[in-house]
Amino acid sequence: NGAECEPWITCDDLLMRERAGEIVRGIAILRHIASAERVLIGIEDNKPQAIAAMRAATAQSGDIEVVPVPTRYPAGGEKQLIRVLTGIEIPYGRIGPEFGVQCFNVGSAHAIYRAIAHGEPLISRVLTLSGNMALPGNFEALIGTPISDLLPLAEPRTDTDRYLMGGPMMGVGLQSLDTPVTKGTNCILAGSPALFPPPPPEMP
Repeated sequence: NGAECEPWITCDDLLMRERAGEIVRGIAILRHIASAERVLIGIEDNKPQAIAAMRAATAQSGDIEVVPVPTRYPAGGEKQLIRVLTGIEIPYGRIGPEFGVQCFNVGSAHAIYRAIAHGEPLISRVLTLSGNMALPGNFEALIGTPISDLLPLAEPRTDTDRYLMGGPMMGVGLQSLDTPVTKGTNCILAGSPALFPPPPPEMP
């Protein structure tokens, strides 16, 4: 899964552009463990550099296919991506392995390679700082780092009135900036009244 789960999040895109070779080695490990006959890498079509980097890294393998998928939320969801790539629809309450399909994120593949090849535990991850910030970007942060220590890197603007952990659709509002980075922290999004205006009244 090389499709970002929501708008504004670009950490997997960066990882594929900069560390494609290590991701592909991780994919080989996962393939061996799962005894997979076929490997597909789904990447949203608005990430041409990531697609090119992953195609270059898989060129020697021959049987790993990089597949551009439409950039449409929620294309990065596991079940949605499986359906787009294979045509297999996983019903509610069921999981991919029951249908002979397993889905892994490119970040997981990268971490697995580092663990197996270098004996390196998961102590950091790449995450996106974006939204109402002067210098948005992707940063590699140690797990456990307080969010408050990372924000100065991206310079939140003065009218920022909230922070979300995650994207604009499913992100969770941060109650405290002392909240630490975890292995699942992919984005810190700064919000403002202009960027996220109050929602209109609910319609029937």
